[in-house]
Amino acid sequence: RREMGAPTAPADVVPGLAQQMRAVRVAIDEALAVTEAADDLVRIDYDQLRYQGRLDLTKVTSLQPSSANVLDALAGAERSLDEVRSGWLLPPLRSRLDEFAAEVADARDDADLADQILTVTPALLGGEGDRHYLVAFITPAEIRGSGGFIGSFAELQATDGDVELVRSGRIKELIDAVPPGVRTISGPEDYLRRWGRFDPADFLQDVTFPLDWPSAAQVLAELYPQSGGREVDGVMAVDPTGLAALLELTGPVAVPGISQPLSAENAVQFLTKDQYAAYGDRAAREEVLEAAARATFNRLTNASLPAPRRLGDVLGPTARARHLQIWSPTEAEQDLFRTLDADGAVSVATGTDAL
Repeated sequence: RREMGAPTAPADVVPGLAQQMRAVRVAIDEALAVTEAADDLVRIDYDQLRYQGRLDLTKVTSLQPSSANVLDALAGAERSLDEVRSGWLLPPLRSRLDEFAAEVADARDDADLADQILTVTPALLGGEGDRHYLVAFITPAEIRGSGGFIGSFAELQATDGDVELVRSGRIKELIDAVPPGVRTISGPEDYLRRWGRFDPADFLQDVTFPLDWPSAAQVLAELYPQSGGREVDGVMAVDPTGLAALLELTGPVAVPGISQPLSAENAVQFLTKDQYAAYGDRAAREEVLEAAARATFNRLTNASLPAPRRLGDVLGPTARARHLQIWSPTEAEQDLFRTLDADGAVSVATGTDAL
């Protein structure tokens, strides 16, 4: 590098060669810049960022500056490589620079996601004040656009990295909290236009009419405080397959009313089929679903969970398949859920065919 950077390098004055030398210098300089910025992160064991009844938000916050530096270095490298590759280059050199640029682009995608997670997580888990989240447990026994009707619910509270289950119950508890006609829905406009005539404000189990989860979640967030709940900072939907994925992380849980522990292996079979043979009464089935959800989330919020990579391996496919859907009214948080394919959003651009 020192020899190529010398001001008297002969190649610098040879037409054609000068451009090749500049491209090599840029590639080396950017590689060194990225490596230097990444040194801090390389020395950090991400497995330390584990939820063990609580996530240490101080550790999360301490990583933010290094993560931002890496992202800046990769963005600078992308710009420099794009510029130097815009001119004429010898085929072998262009090929190597194209490979390097592709690697930088891939690394930037990963770095951008890591930076998003590190930036959003502290507030999301109550590092800037208590957070409250509504969880809707849905079942495909009666299909709805968002995956099924709501059989039960839970409320989570996050305080300084510690998440606790503070309330749970059957959806009927919320429906019966006030007389029909008392609750109101202000939007989204498209939701009201399509589904308002079915009175979802009175029949909360049917709020999941639309394919688009953010629309349904926004309505639930508005109706929950009108049904004896409190204002919430986000809404999550979990179906039996999503519950099974969570049980893969927590291990089996004992559920009142079920003869054997609920596990990742038997949860879907029991919640979508076996319970209908065992419990003929709908109220009894809803009670079992609520008990299963409560037991799972009690274990989840107090468990020692696997490292981040393992969490991603288990929950990533579940979220992409819409078995676990999350919405937040906070733009940065919703952007993260969108990046993770966990937002459950479905939209059709104006003038296009929905099919």
